[in-house]
Amino acid sequence: MDEESLAIRRGLGNPWGIAESLINLGKTALAQRDHTVARDHYAAGLNIKQEIVDKQGIADCLEGFARIASGQANAERAARLYATAQILRQRVGVSPVSIERAEYDRDVTAVRARLGATFDAVWESGYTMTLEQAIAYALGTAT
Repeated sequence: MDEESLAIRRGLGNPWGIAESLINLGKTALAQRDHTVARDHYAAGLNIKQEIVDKQGIADCLEGFARIASGQANAERAARLYATAQILRQRVGVSPVSIERAEYDRDVTAVRARLGATFDAVWESGYTMTLEQAIAYALGTAT
C-alpha cells in the first residue's frame, strides 16, 4: 500500500506526500528490522522535508534515525538524535504522534538505561546541535 501511495504521489509531483510515503516505508522497514532499507527511506524523506522546510517532518525523520540507531545498539547516537528531534518539536510546537508516543517513551527509556550516568551529557550534545548539524549527523555526513 505504501509503495502504491508513493507511486501516486510521485505521479502527482507532490513532494510533501512523497516524503510522507517514504517515511511510512521507513517505519515499515524498521518494524521488520531492515535497518538498511529503513535508513534509505528516512534519508530520502529527510532530504525532501529539508527542501520544503517541513520541520515537523524533519523531526519525524530524526526520530526514525534514532530508532534505527537504537535497534543497532548505538545508544549514544540514538540519544543525540532523539534530543535533536525533541528540541525541534518544541520549537515548532508539536509532539510525537500519539499513536507512536508509547514506542518513543519505551525507546528513550531503554536508551537512558543503556547509557546510565552518561545519558544526560549525551542528550545535551544532541540538544545543542543546530538543525543543519542534526541533519548531517542523521545522514552520516557529520560525526
